[in-house]
Amino acid sequence: LIEIEQKSAPQHALNHSLRGWSQFHLMLFFSKALLLSQQLKSWDIVVQLMLSLNNQQLQEAQKNQVYWDALVAMYDAVNDKEAEKAVLLEGMQLHPEMPQLR
Repeated sequence: LIEIEQKSAPQHALNHSLRGWSQFHLMLFFSKALLLSQQLKSWDIVVQLMLSLNNQQLQEAQKNQVYWDALVAMYDAVNDKEAEKAVLLEGMQLHPEMPQLR
């Protein structure tokens, strides 16, 4: 359902993703919710999602390009260039194989 509604009804897809994350705590739901909230520029949801991660989930999320893209986009949206730069540098150190971080 999330995949079907992602383009035609992204807010509905986001709601389904958030419900899935809340109920099952599967990274698939987290990543979809993060991607959709970034696309919808729902920065408060991006922050809530990030804060909902425990340490193990955070380590798993940091392996995903969507995590880094969302952080960079969020800091860019609030015009916090220092935080944006710090996130990019951390991402590049942890994941030099991700060319999108350069």
